[in-house]
Amino acid sequence: MTVHWDGDKQALIEGRANFTITPDQVRTYYSMYLDHLLSMSQVDKARIAAMGVCASGHYPLLLNSVRKEIAANIVFYGAQRERAPEDVIAEDGLPG
Repeated sequence: MTVHWDGDKQALIEGRANFTITPDQVRTYYSMYLDHLLSMSQVDKARIAAMGVCASGHYPLLLNSVRKEIAANIVFYGAQRERAPEDVIAEDGLPG
């Protein structure tokens, strides 16, 4: 996703800059990645999982809100800060 960012990538790598994307951008990028996996003959299409860690912890849920091909979501540290789970569901358009 950061390949589309025109800021200082070295600063991003070193943690001196932030990269923020919208839930719709996450859905778009993750859908593109999923489409790529689904096009590969060596991939078991029934066993694809999506994973998010820390600040991207909730990204698999965003993908799963628009794509049903995901067999499992792996969420580490959902990075929701002050948001209650029901607020995350409502604000990000996730199925309830």
